[in-house]
Amino acid sequence: MPLMQLQVYINHKHRGEMMQYSKIYIPTVKDAVQESEALNYRLLHKAGYARKNAAGIFSLLPLGNRVLQRLISIIEDRLEAFDIFEIFLSPTVSIEDFYKNIMTGKKSAKELSIGAWHRKTNIVEGIRPRLGLLQPKVWEAIEGFKLLENMDALNIEHNIAVEAYRKIMRDLNVDFIEVEQLSWKFSGEWDKVFLLPYENGEDSIVRCTGCGKSTMVDSMACEAISQAAEPELELKMEYTPQVKTIAELTEYLGVEASDIVKTLIYKGDDKLYGVLIKGNRELSEAKLKKTMNCHVLRPATAEEVFEATNSEVGFAGPIGLKAEIICDYEVAAIKNVIVGANKTDYHYMNVVLGRDFEAKTIADLRNCDAMDKCPECGVNIQLIRGFSLGQVRKIGSSHTNKQELMVINNQGSPEYFYILDFELNLFRILAAVVEANHDDVGLVMPRQLAPFDVVVMAVHSDNEVQTNAAIQIYEDLNALNYHVLLDDRIDRVSLKFKDSELIGIPLRITVGRKINEGIIELKYRNEEMQEAHINNLTELLLTNEAEHVKET
Repeated sequence: MPLMQLQVYINHKHRGEMMQYSKIYIPTVKDAVQESEALNYRLLHKAGYARKNAAGIFSLLPLGNRVLQRLISIIEDRLEAFDIFEIFLSPTVSIEDFYKNIMTGKKSAKELSIGAWHRKTNIVEGIRPRLGLLQPKVWEAIEGFKLLENMDALNIEHNIAVEAYRKIMRDLNVDFIEVEQLSWKFSGEWDKVFLLPYENGEDSIVRCTGCGKSTMVDSMACEAISQAAEPELELKMEYTPQVKTIAELTEYLGVEASDIVKTLIYKGDDKLYGVLIKGNRELSEAKLKKTMNCHVLRPATAEEVFEATNSEVGFAGPIGLKAEIICDYEVAAIKNVIVGANKTDYHYMNVVLGRDFEAKTIADLRNCDAMDKCPECGVNIQLIRGFSLGQVRKIGSSHTNKQELMVINNQGSPEYFYILDFELNLFRILAAVVEANHDDVGLVMPRQLAPFDVVVMAVHSDNEVQTNAAIQIYEDLNALNYHVLLDDRIDRVSLKFKDSELIGIPLRITVGRKINEGIIELKYRNEEMQEAHINNLTELLLTNEAEHVKET
């Protein structure tokens, strides 16, 4: 059969069924984008999976989208195993709005032991994206919930969800650390975060070198310390024109940042607070929210700062502050500190808690650092950076606004819901898989996530015998539910080999001149080529799969 007639035959017989390389947009390139790009994007770009449209904005091409869909399918199977099913939500409706609406009018928590998940497109502004799909401006996520009737059920479902996350990450060969974090979303709750260790990651965690406990830097408990025994110096006001930041103040006064106490104005629910923390420390908003026991927490606006201080931003201080004062342990333990004077261009020197002002609350409010000790065993800690791949939350045990989780039953008594809340960042997981599964040639994708399980090709696409055999193999494997790609391009077989390795397809089947003897070639991505008889192919593949399952 002439080549043109053969191509027409393929197109007519398999239109809408056969996945042909020549019909799919797979723009592989020989050279990757510039080295300044993140590794994950360089690999995805070179393999024709993705293209960058603008800084932090990426499009997934057919192969990348197939991988994303397979990832979603893996997660969906895990979720459906414990009765959490997909829903569609309007972009204007949050998952919290959805389950609160479900609870409305119900008379018993038992009526609502249900779960749901949905895909969500997230958009974040104000970041400087530089790490490919690990830090995009726009990304895809899965988020969901399960409503439960008591704490025991919540604990059971939480453990199941955590184990499902572990299995997903391990199956995809993704490195991760399980981290405890005080929830910023729900005051008083603890999240389980799955963190990808990454040198330039946006999240910081501390891991104990002794017991191994891992916690976000904003969540690890910092011990209270005793007040220093030093004489109290005379309070005085210092003129500090346009000196607003800690860095500017240290330079202007010739002091250390640890000699300064910064007063941060926050709005908690409908009340203003002045939060005092040492100048060389970072505030943990999660700890602050837990301490304040508020539902909504945010930094005050410039107008609200003026309301509390009667001064410009940058000169807030505790003396005469028109807001409730909350003080970190470290601030309560030092004397003669420098604070804002609540007067534009002025600061107070030698301020002492108890003499010059009072604090309503003294608590642990700061992020920990490398000098702190593990609160569990007292051993040194190490700081690790990374990216959150997903989290699982238990909501109900300490949720601030319990009214949101309550229904009145038929007896007129309150019943409370308990909620399993979870999220997975699909783009970050994809990026993590790519960076963990590649070599010098290209991607080495896990079979369950690769865009195709098998690529089938003829050495000479203009050879009718070879092409027909390749089509037959395609059909046989397709009938066995393999995801198969037929490389039907009229091109050098060496180029086809390189592309299949670059794309990361786990198995390549080549039909060459030995097909006259019934012999074909099999090449797994990181193994030596082997020959097999075409009649024994399916049996051989099933045996190889069984061996793989046994090994894993």
